[in-house]
Amino acid sequence: MTIDEIIQIINVNIDKNLTPLQETILRQTWEGKTYANIANDLHYKQEYIRRIASHLWNCLTKIWGFELGKNNFRCTLEPKQLTEIEQKLLNKLDTQTLIKYLAYPDYPLPIDCPLYIERPPLEKLAYEEIVKPCSLIRIKGSEKYGKSSLILRILNQAKKLNYQTVTIDFQQADKSVFASIDQLLRWLSLNMARELGVFSKINDYWNDDIGSKVSCSIYVQVAILEQINTPLVLALNEVNRLFEYPDLAEDFFSLLRYWYEQGKQIKTWEKLRLVVAYSTEIYIPINLNHSPFNIGLLLKLTPLNLEQVKVLMKRYGLEKLKLSEMINLLEMVGGHPYLIQIALYNLFQAQQNHENLTLENILANVFSNDSIYANHLQIILANLKQNTELNQTFLKIINHHDKINRNIFSEKLIDKLDAMGLIICDENNIIPSCNLYAQYFQTKLSQLNLTFESKIIYELQQENEALRNLSQIDELTQVANRHYFNKHLQYNWDKLMRGKKPLSIIICDLDFLKIYNDSYGLPAGDECLKQIAKIVQQSVRASRDLIARYGGEELAIILPDADVYIAFQIAAKIRDKVRDLKIPQSNKVLGIPRFMTVSLGLATMIPNQENNPEQLLDAALAALSEAKENGRDQVTISSLFNYGLIDH
Repeated sequence: MTIDEIIQIINVNIDKNLTPLQETILRQTWEGKTYANIANDLHYKQEYIRRIASHLWNCLTKIWGFELGKNNFRCTLEPKQLTEIEQKLLNKLDTQTLIKYLAYPDYPLPIDCPLYIERPPLEKLAYEEIVKPCSLIRIKGSEKYGKSSLILRILNQAKKLNYQTVTIDFQQADKSVFASIDQLLRWLSLNMARELGVFSKINDYWNDDIGSKVSCSIYVQVAILEQINTPLVLALNEVNRLFEYPDLAEDFFSLLRYWYEQGKQIKTWEKLRLVVAYSTEIYIPINLNHSPFNIGLLLKLTPLNLEQVKVLMKRYGLEKLKLSEMINLLEMVGGHPYLIQIALYNLFQAQQNHENLTLENILANVFSNDSIYANHLQIILANLKQNTELNQTFLKIINHHDKINRNIFSEKLIDKLDAMGLIICDENNIIPSCNLYAQYFQTKLSQLNLTFESKIIYELQQENEALRNLSQIDELTQVANRHYFNKHLQYNWDKLMRGKKPLSIIICDLDFLKIYNDSYGLPAGDECLKQIAKIVQQSVRASRDLIARYGGEELAIILPDADVYIAFQIAAKIRDKVRDLKIPQSNKVLGIPRFMTVSLGLATMIPNQENNPEQLLDAALAALSEAKENGRDQVTISSLFNYGLIDH
């Protein structure tokens, strides 16, 4: 017998169910703990624990008909098989309990709900961690993977230890809460006070001169922690919502880290135990040494395995399901807890209503409009449709039909898909989380029929997202660096060669920049280069073209699908806008213009197999040299044209 079965049998045979304290004593005795250990963990006197335990052994002796005590409790009952009467009694009890709690599996599972499946050793580790002073537990799991249900059980264990508990769910916060760190911390403090029944006025502790973070810390310490005699478990659910507000997140998470570190130094803060739950890895720039994401105990929720699904199936009273059917379900939904619960819930309801529904029927019609998963899939599809980058990234992952390297995608997009439970990823690779999602969304997302123009915009948005990676951006001008320019040039060459469309390059050089630097200093020269880079950005087609810093004083522009006429108009616009800036040039050297000017070289080519992008680049550089030799402050078009272009 298991300890769970023993507790159920006891509850059936006594007038009232075991109290939380009695159940905890039984469970900890089962684990081999002494009365002294139990008393220390529960903050009771040892004699009190002994008296309750003595009553329990008398009760167990009456139920089983032979003497049971602390020393023979587990070794006697664990090998014992359930009798037929006991099994029927427990089955009836399970069905009654199941019907009591049965609801569509869209909410956290209540404490006594038999449908909660433990994922060892997560629960045991969590229960051990919360008894430690100033502990911190991090729970990471995709949407509908059971984070809230696990939090309920951690808090229930805390209550058994007579701890105080508070739950803050960031999904319940209005948008106005995220307007500022002051607003957020007031909201947090007031909710903590409300749950604990603290009536101290928050304004008595809040001081604008010392700031919101210090004020909040004082409030939590003085108005809350110093007023209670037991530990406090503070559960913060879905903190990933803060990732949408990077500045706010940095302040808030650094405060949590501060509270955790205070517990190592100040007795009062030892009482605080933190439980932080989130759906995805942190995808905003934040100093991990100032956040809670690299400390404490990490509990990562994983898909259910076959053995866990068998246990769940038994608890639904669906023992007649074949092993092959269970395996087919797992292959379709990938062990996703919520998707498995939906299937078993519908089978149980059909069984109770004497309807002829089988798992085979469910899987055969899984993509139909009246499928048990139809509503769930349509909600996800609606969310994907709102974000072109997100749905196209997911479609690429699906279409790859194998593991794909995560580094080719935006980390933010990958983390969003991970949070939605649509993918499984490790440090290097990504795959769809289950066949249900892969097959359904491959069809639906392909049917969006994106136009050619929207495809280009999407690809460029993806490339621009990659540009935010500092390794691809020039630090001074905040445009692409030469390394990324070379990659982008090759990419556009290959793409436009298939479509037989033109590709243009403009090389822009700041005239007499060395003389300008000598006269005004390098910082002024840098500022001049930054201003002209902005002019270039304002002159190109924002959704299509790439600007890069090619050399010390040279900017390069890639213009995909732009013929020589379009390219010349853009180059002339850049030249004229720089003139309009009227940046004063040095008057120390005769023969140079009064104001800063630029020279531009332009080359256009239809990419083909006989040529390469380096030839196009060389032609643009040659045109730039010609512009400088002919007096600067002008646009020169390369005379090195290839087939399909008009000679100039």
